[in-house]
Amino acid sequence: MAKRIRPPKIVSLLEGGNEYFQKKNSERPIYEAFDPNGFTLQITNTQLRKSTINANKTVQKALLPIIDYSQVSPGEKVVLPCKLNIGGKVTQTKASFLIPKRRGATNPEPRLWPYHLNSYVSPNMLLWFHIKFGELEICDHDPR
Repeated sequence: MAKRIRPPKIVSLLEGGNEYFQKKNSERPIYEAFDPNGFTLQITNTQLRKSTINANKTVQKALLPIIDYSQVSPGEKVVLPCKLNIGGKVTQTKASFLIPKRRGATNPEPRLWPYHLNSYVSPNMLLWFHIKFGELEICDHDPR
């Protein structure tokens, strides 16, 4: 006999003045493009704990003006300037862009991590990643 599948409970969260919804206990990151060089990410506890964000096709397309993952070798790390615009404060930092060596040849998993991001944000926060003046900027509000 098949088990009954319950729909997920939806809870309203308020972060940075922006109301949005998330499936309760969900650990799957939610990426959405908001312009050709930008995407939103509802960051998860796992991403913060492991200090890594998978660079899926949405992310790779948005970041193409500053990093082309097809030019990054497995095991190579590219470090570029980055700005965090969180809580009304702008912090200059760096971000790393890489493809882990252990999976690079068979199943590359491009990743990125803005340094010190976990000091400024909390799980389930909605973040805007976009390219501004040739540099990655991460905001807790819509930068448009």
